[in-house]
Amino acid sequence: MNGQQLADIGIETARQHAEAVTTSWTELVMARLEAWAPRQREPFALEDFRFHIERHFEELIPPSPNAWGVIGRLGVSRGILKPTREYRSARSPGTHGHPVPTYTAAQKQNPATAPTVPGPSSAHA
Repeated sequence: MNGQQLADIGIETARQHAEAVTTSWTELVMARLEAWAPRQREPFALEDFRFHIERHFEELIPPSPNAWGVIGRLGVSRGILKPTREYRSARSPGTHGHPVPTYTAAQKQNPATAPTVPGPSSAHA
């Protein structure tokens, strides 16, 4: 097993523990992320969102900080976050200033204004 696989197991274990303590923890946090991210005017790290939760939604602080690891992945896969592919120094003391990825809110498209994919032309039928 490589380091990434071990990290993934640790993150999932922490997420499951958070779910055991706070029912639907993942979905509650994702709903907060979906509301918070579009209000950010510049790229942000997930620790900024974590600080927001710690200040305003204490009941959503997970028992292990490792549970936060799943939030970025889910945010990207659900179209809430868009990675900038840039990094900044972490601000939380426990991360000792190591580089962390930054994100912006993904642009949600209104189905009424989303570009349409042209179908087969009837001229060639």
